[in-house]
Amino acid sequence: MDKSKILTSNAPVAREVKFSDGTTETVHFRQVSAGQMRRWRAAEASGNEDETCFAMQRLVAASLCDADGKLVLSEAESQNLTANGLTDLFPHVMAVAGIGEDAKKSSPSVDASISAAS
Repeated sequence: MDKSKILTSNAPVAREVKFSDGTTETVHFRQVSAGQMRRWRAAEASGNEDETCFAMQRLVAASLCDADGKLVLSEAESQNLTANGLTDLFPHVMAVAGIGEDAKKSSPSVDASISAAS
């Protein structure tokens, strides 16, 4: 069996991210694991405000990387993401994870990805 079919890859995926200020940049993401996705979904559903408030940020931190695949944002740093930054990056995290209707498109719609992720 080819394990690459069932295991996440640390290989960075380049995505063109259109930021809220109108600029576009190539940003790299790693695929998050099933455990990280389950942690995010459980936190979103927990009803615990502390967990819910930072669940998306933690998932971004687990995915956002440089061109070599090295994570660039610590979980603690992710708590300082702006609302616009989170809205701009999160749909790409989901798409690289293969989640949502935009997962197979090269540049997902922010609104559609957020809706699919919620």
